[in-house]
Amino acid sequence: MLVEVLIDGATEPAHFLLADYHAVSVETLVSPYTALGAAVNGRRVGDSLTYLGPTGREITAEIVSVRPYAQGHTDLSLSNGWET
Repeated sequence: MLVEVLIDGATEPAHFLLADYHAVSVETLVSPYTALGAAVNGRRVGDSLTYLGPTGREITAEIVSVRPYAQGHTDLSLSNGWET
């Protein structure tokens, strides 16, 4: 899934592909087994969540958008949505 989240009240969303590391090879991939991936997995647009960052600090985030991943779509640097 392609996911956009606002992390710690940021004004610009971060976006990434939520997938198993073995499924695809892109730079902005987050595994569902990481703290962020586990917190996002199963959530819906508008949900708020918290997770522990690498330093142990609690980080809050809100899910802005979620879209299915189209095989072969590797441009995750789009800032205005998920146009293909």
